[in-house]
Amino acid sequence: MTDTTADTSALITEALARWERAEAREAENRRAAYEDLAFRAGEQWPEDEAGRLEGEGRPALTLNRIPVFVRQVTNDIRLMRPSISVVPVDGDGDPKTAAVLGGMIRYVENRSDAQAAYFCGMDSQVVAGIGHWQVLTEYASERTFDQEIRIAPIDDGVAVLWDPDAVLPTRADAMWCFQPVDLTHAAFRERYPEAAASVAELNGEGTAASAASGWLGEDFVRVARYWQKRKTVRTLALMPDGSVQEVDTPEKVAKAKKADARIEEREGFRVTHMVISAAEVLEPETDWPGRFIPIVPVLGEEVRIGRRVVRHGIIRYAKDAQRMFNYAQSAQVEAIALQPKAPWLVTEDNVKAYAAVWAEANAKPLPYLPYRPDPANGGAPPQRAQPAIASTGLSEMIAMAGQNLKDIIGIQDAGLGERSNEVSGKAILARQREGDVGMFTYVDNFTRAIRHTGAILVDLIPRIYDTKRMIRVMGEDGVVDLVPINQPVTDPDSGLVKVANDLSLGAYDVFVQPGPGYTTRREEARDGMLELAKMAPNLLIPLTLDLIAKAQDWPMADQIARRARTVIPPEVLAAEAAALAGEDAPDAAAPKPPGPAEIMALAEAELALAKAAEGKANAELAQLKLAAAQQEDLARGLAMAEQVLGPGGSQAALAAMAGGAVQGPAFPGGRAGVPSPRAG
Repeated sequence: MTDTTADTSALITEALARWERAEAREAENRRAAYEDLAFRAGEQWPEDEAGRLEGEGRPALTLNRIPVFVRQVTNDIRLMRPSISVVPVDGDGDPKTAAVLGGMIRYVENRSDAQAAYFCGMDSQVVAGIGHWQVLTEYASERTFDQEIRIAPIDDGVAVLWDPDAVLPTRADAMWCFQPVDLTHAAFRERYPEAAASVAELNGEGTAASAASGWLGEDFVRVARYWQKRKTVRTLALMPDGSVQEVDTPEKVAKAKKADARIEEREGFRVTHMVISAAEVLEPETDWPGRFIPIVPVLGEEVRIGRRVVRHGIIRYAKDAQRMFNYAQSAQVEAIALQPKAPWLVTEDNVKAYAAVWAEANAKPLPYLPYRPDPANGGAPPQRAQPAIASTGLSEMIAMAGQNLKDIIGIQDAGLGERSNEVSGKAILARQREGDVGMFTYVDNFTRAIRHTGAILVDLIPRIYDTKRMIRVMGEDGVVDLVPINQPVTDPDSGLVKVANDLSLGAYDVFVQPGPGYTTRREEARDGMLELAKMAPNLLIPLTLDLIAKAQDWPMADQIARRARTVIPPEVLAAEAAALAGEDAPDAAAPKPPGPAEIMALAEAELALAKAAEGKANAELAQLKLAAAQQEDLARGLAMAEQVLGPGGSQAALAAMAGGAVQGPAFPGGRAGVPSPRAG
């Protein structure tokens, strides 16, 4: 609906003045950016030169090598798949809520097909030096008031105009922004039936229309979504518990004062947007729920020369080398084409009878050519003349132009997957790494844009998902789960009621993890764990068996991991649970009270030790008794020897025993080594 208020004319005048100022600042970069995009698409010959060559019937070839280099950079970034993570930054932030926010962001990215938006902006960044995408809100369905967030592409990433006084790469400090779209007259009339649509209407005597250069055409009408930051004052209360609350009503102010809170007024901004044409407001000004303008720029390379900024992608300064390559190839083809085809050297009599057949020799693949021997040249057969040859100078020029392309862009043969002079694998990887380092500016700027997108989402999510809801979150492994937010729950330990996943509390920050996607990282982790486990299998496999199983791609790998987890040592599981809960791990050195099973095992061990000691004592006692009996038998035998043999008989018996003459068995009834009393 067209805005008909009295302030419309002043608003349009201010908007167009800002447009003219931003366009004047960006005119050179925008013109060069569109030329770069056209050059990448194959429009590489100057129009006058291509027309002249075509008029003269000469070749003007376009052997476009630019897309090969562009895809090398863009596909490297595509393979990275950077992921957004959320962390709490103040006392009210909760790690569990941060994890929920991270899962919500992944879900928003998935339902939005955000990768398509990211890569559309990145393609424009690498070629033209700048690209954009946007964050939108929409109703979840036609039958609900619940809203969802969407990340969407901006088709023309060069057309967006920012406040020229903004200096941050993310343009987070910009006070306004234009997001233009060129509609056909039919589309404009269908969308805004009450608005002026024809060029005649808009090119009238109106002040706004006369200032709108470039907004109108015979086949299009330009409209733009006009984003602004408007200054506002926020009243904040620092509560006694350290939390900060916004008190935007007299009732909240009175309540904060009653609680002895510290109240301050802070200047801030609110973001608004409207849709305008060159003459009127097409959609009225509306507040945006977030504090950022939800347009995300992704920059190529910028060179600042005072207030002047020169922005470009990878092909800006490679265009001359590509033109040189096209010209040299065209000239080479022309030089070869102008040379006579390899003719036959014949005499008139050789071909006189077969003139019709020989006339077709260069046009048809004839199986043979008949001829008549000419006695004048000794009957020699016809012979081919030297074929057409390429120009050495043009060949060198082609090679030089190709090398110039690689040198200017910074990607050599190894980076393109071609064979080069490197021999070893390490040398090839080193050269590829040099190419990656040369392109890291684009990777870094793309990662910065993803991080700014995460900041916009973290700021926007509590304002969109501000009621009790069950929301979907997505883990890094792609598994979607339902999680309650902003819902009161009772703590089973304290009995107190608290809000689960209260998104309105706490401050959170985002960081981006550039690198391979989750699947690639899981494969790398699996291979790394297996290699590590081989070093100390007895130690590491019992501790990591569940993780190794979970990282596999087999069916039922998760089920195997759950079963393997049942044999993990309890102290390892306890330390892991404490880490997830944000608590200190149990002290492994501290003594633990024994359980019933441990007490029983200890008692059984002590009983076994006591029985073993008793058995040992009994054995020693038996040995002592045996020794005593042996001594008694010996004394009795010696006494009998004295009686039988007379005086000195005992000494003779002892001497005989020591010499081995007397053994135990020689004394029947005696013990081993002891003479029997009956011997003699």
